Amino acid sequence: MSKQTKLCVVNFSELDIQTTAVSETAKDWDGSSRPDKNFTNAAIAKDSSRCEREEMKSKSALYQMTFTFADNSTLSYENNQKDAFTKHNRVYAATGTAAGRLSLYQASGGDSNAFYIRSLPEPDNSSWMGELLRHKPNVTVSNLAMPGSHDAGMYTTSSCTLGAQSEWAITQGKDIAGQLKAGSRYFDFRVYKKGKDLYLGHFGGSGGCYGPALREALYQVVGFMSSSECREAVFLKFSHTEKGVEEDTVKMVKEMLGNNLFKTEAKDFFVGSQPLSTFSGKVVASFDSEFLKYWDPAKGVFAYRDMPGHGEGLRVYDHYSDKASPKDMIADQMAKLKNNGGWGQDYLFLLSFTLTGNISIADVEVLATAVGNPWLAQNLAAMKAPGAKKPNVVYLDFIDPYLCRAIIALNS
Repeated sequence: MSKQTKLCVVNFSELDIQTTAVSETAKDWDGSSRPDKNFTNAAIAKDSSRCEREEMKSKSALYQMTFTFADNSTLSYENNQKDAFTKHNRVYAATGTAAGRLSLYQASGGDSNAFYIRSLPEPDNSSWMGELLRHKPNVTVSNLAMPGSHDAGMYTTSSCTLGAQSEWAITQGKDIAGQLKAGSRYFDFRVYKKGKDLYLGHFGGSGGCYGPALREALYQVVGFMSSSECREAVFLKFSHTEKGVEEDTVKMVKEMLGNNLFKTEAKDFFVGSQPLSTFSGKVVASFDSEFLKYWDPAKGVFAYRDMPGHGEGLRVYDHYSDKASPKDMIADQMAKLKNNGGWGQDYLFLLSFTLTGNISIADVEVLATAVGNPWLAQNLAAMKAPGAKKPNVVYLDFIDPYLCRAIIALNS
């Protein structure tokens, strides 16, 4: 009886892969679902990916893969597909004439084995909005695509309730400053109280974990916005808030962000309809309905409204799939993008590229880096086709600068 796995190659090399060769394949595969059958001669465009089903007869299935790029340079690696059953997040050994300018990164687990081919050095996306404004000074918020951080504050855990595990709660691999540098501009903050202080957290029906102090996260936002000539706009969404801490949350946001907060006396102010330049160098802090009594744009406290809905503020169509497999998640989100998304509306469409509902994989890092995120590049590439609808926010777990760069490229 064979075991189904997935093998993905993500091309973040900045050059098209013209062809792929597979050799030294052991005889431990079932039928044609094997690398030498479904990767040989494959071309993978830059900022795209290829994922294939690989059926293993045993837990040992060797293969060697060589990529030839548009400049005729090559990159090769050897691997055992059994890695799909073990969690790995590591730089992987590679050879070839492109090895000096590229790195190979492996993310595996959950029956998936993903290899990211990455250009060197790692991209710094700290100023991508400022660069966009130089080319498109009149672009509106609803006519751009930006990376977004799901459960942005959960890059660490400070404590967990009984039975909760950090692997389930940690959704990001970088702190807020790191996510900002990577290119994320839309942040999901969930506030809870622990002792006398406010913390970000990730909780469900059976408990959860506290992350860093809210003050720490906001301090990092202030540090980013205070950099010289910052023209970036940062959008914060406060929701899933513990009952009773709303007033203290708003107070801390106003005190810590201070002059960095965007404020307006304008009536019927729809954030998505405004030019991006309106928010250049500012933070737009939006708060879900539990904060209704505190909404006041003149003080920098904007309403957050899930679509379909009515009213001013930040309006977002945000409906995640709650699916455990990439295929089901992608089908759900692409259907919603087709029916409800597209640029130029008075609300933003959020594409939630996140996997949930999988009780067999209780590790968000595996779900994101090995199982889900490798599929993103090929879907972004499809969105560049003429007439294709594009999202305004692409929501990710374990966000990184290469994924962000591919999302930002939708604005080209």
